[in-house]
This record gives sequence, C-alpha cells and structure tokens, in this order.
Amino acid sequence: MANIFDVFIYLDEGLIKNLCSSMLEGYIEIRTSKVTYDRALTGRVHLENRQQLFGEERSARDEREGYKGKNTSEACSNQQSVDRDTGVEQRDCERVEEEVKKIYTIFTFHNRILDVLSNNNMLTRPSESQLINSNIIVGSFIEVTGTITTTSVLSYLDIIIDIINCYGEEYLNSLIKEDFKGNMNFSSILNMEKRLRDILALNGTQDLIVVKGNTIIILTVNTKFFMNNDAYIYDKVNCNCKIMGKVLSVSKNISLFRKASSYEYYEKLIASFEPLMKALESKGIIVPKMPRIRLEGNIVELLPISICV
Repeated sequence: MANIFDVFIYLDEGLIKNLCSSMLEGYIEIRTSKVTYDRALTGRVHLENRQQLFGEERSARDEREGYKGKNTSEACSNQQSVDRDTGVEQRDCERVEEEVKKIYTIFTFHNRILDVLSNNNMLTRPSESQLINSNIIVGSFIEVTGTITTTSVLSYLDIIIDIINCYGEEYLNSLIKEDFKGNMNFSSILNMEKRLRDILALNGTQDLIVVKGNTIIILTVNTKFFMNNDAYIYDKVNCNCKIMGKVLSVSKNISLFRKASSYEYYEKLIASFEPLMKALESKGIIVPKMPRIRLEGNIVELLPISICV
C-alpha cells in the first residue's frame, strides 16, 4: 500500500502501462450504457347525430263540364340517424440515455501494481546490509530509499562546452600553445565533447545517482517522466527519496559512459583532456572538477518506475 503522504517527482508511464498488461486484468477507459425513454398518448372521438323529416301534401281539383273530379295525395317521410365514431390510441416506449466514463489515472495503476507486488511477495525492501552484501536478485522489484547526489557527467560536459564557447577556441588555444605542442586543442575537444554529450542524452535518458549508506544506486531516468515539466532533474538534490523499480544489475564497478558502446574509449578520451583543463586553471580560468566516470564499490543499477519524496 502506497503512503498517502508520498509526493511523486517521477513516474514512468510507459513502464506502468507495460506492467498493467502483464500483472492486471486490463482496464476499461470508457464504459457507455444507453436506455431510451419515450412515452406518447393520443386519442380520437367523433360523435354525430342526424335527423331528417320530410312531409308533402298535395291536393288537386279538376272540374269539367258534366264531370267533377278531385285528387288528394299526401306523402310523409321521416329519417333519423345517429353516427358515433370513437377511437383511442396510446403508444408507450421507455428510453433513457446515460453515458458513464471511467478513466483511470496513471497514479491509480501505479498503486494497483504496488499492491499486487506486495500481496504476492514480489516486492522487497532491502536493508542497507542486504545492499552491501549484494543480497538482492537481478530482475526483482525493490523499494529502497536514498539521497539524490549532484554527480552528473552531462552537467560536467555542458560546463566545459560553455567555457570553450564563451572564451573562444582561438583564445584558449593561445593560452596553452607553449605547453602543448600536440594535435589536441580546444577546437577538437569541443567537437568531441559535443558528440559525447549527444550520445549520453540520446532519447532523453540519463543517469541519476542516489546513495544509501555505502551503496551507490544508479537510476536510468527519462527526463520526460518527471512530474513537473517546468522542474529540473536536480531540484531535489541532497533530498531523501523513495524509489520503486526493477533491478538491472548488481556489480562492483560500472562506467557512466556505458550508454556509449565504446565507453572505454571515451573514458580514456576524457582523461586525456585533464592536462589541458589544469593548464586553464593555471591561467586563472575556473573549470569544474571532473566527476568519477567509473564508479566502484557496492553498485545497484535500477530501472525506476517511480520516485517519491
């Protein structure tokens, strides 16, 4: 059961929908039912009385010399009729229209998945000693707490690229031309670091480093799944957080350049830039400290489904 006071800062909608198809019975986004109600009553009455009376009387006298004649006739006709026409018609039809829409939010799916994992003992909450002893299974779902760190190779590369763009390649090259006679210069460094940055930021994924005691937890996050699009990935730096995710690997060392298939090459390449960075520092230009590219110790690589604070 999720804690009602948890505030999500990250929720991977794609992974949650993926898990819904395998763990849950499916869902109905829209359910519609219709009943029609219609009632009509009509009536018709026709009433007619007719009476007809006809009378006729005739009298005729005929006189001729030596003869008298008289004719009398009477005719009477009486006709009376009553016409009545009555009709009643009723139509009754019931029709009620009702539409019900039930749309589940991604938060509901997340909590249902969390309940299924917990009820079936598929979700573990390892202690710090279990993490140190690597007592977790690759492929299992875990819920762990830790502190978000500022370690980021992308931020380091961004700063170096900004320094070269701001000061200018020619000016920086002029500062080191007496000390470095080789082919390496800031023009080539700029192009190489831009290319490396593009690879590490491909499809919006990057590493978020969390520590729990002596254990390093590497989260591969997608920046589009952070809850507030106006927020920054490191807004909650040095804050405790709770992560629910799937264990990808447990190891003693891992490279933050592993997203680039030739990560060993890029590790050597970045290391070769260090003498030039130190030369800039000696000239009064402040440069950032290069983070550890290869992490060593107790390391857990986790595919996060949700991150809460």
